[in-house]
Amino acid sequence: MGEEHKDRRILIVDDQQLFAETLRRALVYEGFSRVAYETSASESGIYQKSASFKPDLILMDIHLNELDGFSLSEEILTKHPNTIIIMLTAFGYEDYIHKAMAIGASGILLKDVSIAELIKSITMAEKGDFIITNFNTIASKTRNSGQRPDWFNNLSERNQEILRMIAQGFSNDEIAQALHLGKQTVKNYISRLYAEMQVTNRFQAIRTILEVMPEYSHK
Repeated sequence: MGEEHKDRRILIVDDQQLFAETLRRALVYEGFSRVAYETSASESGIYQKSASFKPDLILMDIHLNELDGFSLSEEILTKHPNTIIIMLTAFGYEDYIHKAMAIGASGILLKDVSIAELIKSITMAEKGDFIITNFNTIASKTRNSGQRPDWFNNLSERNQEILRMIAQGFSNDEIAQALHLGKQTVKNYISRLYAEMQVTNRFQAIRTILEVMPEYSHK
């Protein structure tokens, strides 16, 4: 992606502030200079942010508490048809694809897409392609319904505490200092946790943690 593309304004709309901030930081780290987010999950707040920030591209969560991301996106695209909107979802329901196409969105991605895949998708969307996540890779994902996954239930208290600190944005060094552990020991803990969760990086880990333990976002 050229530097002119990375100068585009990107707006993240998601009611989970930790997710939005993590995604914003990841995009900024990758060289996108103008990235903002809106987490109010109110129609007026989202419309006002969109009007003031004037995004070239919006990453829109489908579920925003009581709001419908599709309806919000359709309204925005009616007023600003040149805006690129990519829908985000934690669950791969096929009917979402048809809804995204119907409202004029530029695609739909699962929320645990890697940053590299997200950037590639943004590039493709800017070229006019419609982006579709490979839902088959995560077809087994279902809503948690209050039950903890097996991998979480088998964790020690120490591992659960480390998960909580990861979700709250602590770095490896901060975790080591707070728990009086060596840096390599913390690294080993986290590597094993990633393997249990079947993720490869901290961004994916935070999303997975917050899906099954949303209360972990609170310090």
